[in-house]
Parts: sequence; structure tokens; C-alpha cells
Amino acid sequence: MALKCVTLEVTGAIIALRTSVAAIYANALSRYGVPVPPEAALKAAYTKAFPRVEKQFPNWGNTALPDYKDWWRKAVAATFEDAGIALPEGAFPHIFQALYSEFGVPSSWLVHDDAVPFMKWAQQAGLLVGGNCVGYGRYQDGILPMLGVSPLLDFLIVSKDVGVQKPDPAAFKVALDEANKVAQVLGGRRAASGVAVKATGKLDWSEFLHIGDNVKKDFLPAKKLGMKALLLDRKGEHKPGEGIEAGDIIRSLAEVPELLEKRKWIK
Repeated sequence: MALKCVTLEVTGAIIALRTSVAAIYANALSRYGVPVPPEAALKAAYTKAFPRVEKQFPNWGNTALPDYKDWWRKAVAATFEDAGIALPEGAFPHIFQALYSEFGVPSSWLVHDDAVPFMKWAQQAGLLVGGNCVGYGRYQDGILPMLGVSPLLDFLIVSKDVGVQKPDPAAFKVALDEANKVAQVLGGRRAASGVAVKATGKLDWSEFLHIGDNVKKDFLPAKKLGMKALLLDRKGEHKPGEGIEAGDIIRSLAEVPELLEKRKWIK
């Protein structure tokens, strides 16, 4: 069936950190005069601590940690512990807030050069455009609006808010439901531009395209549900195999329009 909606993972496909996580941690530590370990050591500690806290409190804490900021407190404390950083008494709340705040300012993020042109093209082509994000409310209420991306998303699924995250099929089902709601609201046409919208009734999985940069969280689960899927590999790290065909891998969103026409996924 012809394509009517495209969803993208936000981090990686649309936006990315402008600097490294380790550098943000280092800035907060140095601001309060705490000796900073080498960047490689901080990166190793963060890489180890993050999945450990994620395993204990999945999806940014879900109901166990209603405030996602509490999840980040645990992740930052675990990183400092793994890095062997001894903080002065009473320093943690201030250092945590400094680095947490830095993650929330526009200067810490960039919008990929190909993201805005692609989303504009998709809307002009009559497609609904959504985000299906492993994230929390800060993306929806702060980061994306400050970066000017929000007007290009017809809907945004934030995993913390809906209580499920990819690769859980339920996360994709939430996106399908939201697309159906938006299609009903738009009534077949975008009011501002007058562009016709292809989605006018209930959408089928085969009318959905999901683009993400994670094989296990984005590409494979989308394909399993019967969605169209593309793996965005900006760094050229993936090769065909294990369910991935050569034509499923793209290096840039700029490749997508021609690919959709070639596969006859769009009319």
C-alpha cells in the first residue's frame, strides 16, 4: 500500500548533541572546582552507568520515578561513582543541576542539516510526519520547540509520557493511533498550506514508514509489525544481513524521497 505517514526517532534522525556527554559532565565538574578525569574515563563511566540505571528503572523510571529528573540524578550519581569522582560535601545537587541545565539549552543541540528539508518535503508530499522518541517531556516541551522543529511534526510520541518505548510494539501502536487522530483532525488537508493529506481514514501498518538509527529499537521491530522501515546510518557502521537489506540502509534523510519513488512507496 502507498505511504501515508512517516515517523522518525528524534535523537539521531532529527537532532543530536552538539558536544559529547562527557564534555558536559566535565564542564559541570570544573565549574565547581572538582578535578575532572580524562574524557575517555568519563565516557567509559557514563557508558557503564547509563544502561545499569536503565535496567533498574526502564523508560526513564516510568511510574517508579514519576519525575524523569530523578532518573537523571541516579544516572549522574552512578557515573560519578564509576568514574571514581569524590565530590565535596553538598556539591552534588549543584553540579547535577549545572549539567542537567546544559542538556536543556539550544546551544547544546544541533538539528541535522537533512532533517528540516526532509520533513518539509514529506508534508508537501501529503504525508503525516511524526516523531517516535525514546525520551521524556523535555523533548516535547523544551528542546524541540527551542530548536524550531516542533511545527514540522504533526505528532510526537515521547516514551516516558506514554509509558512504553521502542522496541515494544505498543510504542509503535501509540504512534499509529496518534496518526489516525491527526488525520481525522486535519480532514484531508493542511489548513495553513492547503496541501492535501493522503491519510483520510484509518491507517494500516503498511502505510507507515519508520526511520531510525537503531537496528533493534527502530528497524527490526517496525519491519516485524509490517511497517516500511529504513535504517539511518549516518556514520556508515552497518552492513546488510540479519534482516537488513542493502537498500534499507541510508546515510542521509536526503536519500529518502528518491528511494520512496524508486520503490513505488509513494504516489
